[in-house]
Amino acid sequence: MERRLFFLWPVVELPEDVERVTLLGYWVCVALGVGNLVFGVLKLRADRAAGESLAWYGYLVLAAIPLFFFLGANALRRAKWPAAVMLLVFLVTDTLSQRIVRGTFSVLDVLECVLFVVIARGIWLSSHRTMPEIEPLTDYAKDGLRDLLVYRLPPLVWPRFQILFWTIGALEIALFLAPLVLTLGR
Repeated sequence: MERRLFFLWPVVELPEDVERVTLLGYWVCVALGVGNLVFGVLKLRADRAAGESLAWYGYLVLAAIPLFFFLGANALRRAKWPAAVMLLVFLVTDTLSQRIVRGTFSVLDVLECVLFVVIARGIWLSSHRTMPEIEPLTDYAKDGLRDLLVYRLPPLVWPRFQILFWTIGALEIALFLAPLVLTLGR
């Protein structure tokens, strides 16, 4: 019964559980990153068609969010619970700022936050288990793209780019909190 309820409230007792939790977090982050990239490009095209254009920092934000999710995916694959908490805070502050700026928020945003509560808990439980060591990036062509992304890159990407992850996350959360602070200041 516990295995059936895994996606509602993960239990991490076996190495296979760590694998499932970290893979779930990885692919959810990749999906959010790709979704943000696609919707950002579509919004950019719609704005250009309407005769509007973004300032230079708008393009930077459009590029930073998918990068943030990609780096977060690599962190979750390595079972880094502080990164899971940062991603959760990012999603919650994004949802709250949308509520304040637009006066509404989507059910999808709330579901993303709920899903990340489950993922953050699973990653926290997984972080207490040892991660299997991945052999160096050699002859990855025989394994395929999925194995390269899921198994080979996270041990290489996360240690080298974690400062960029934390910087982007902190800046984006500050941008999301600005409307809240301005609204409360009135």
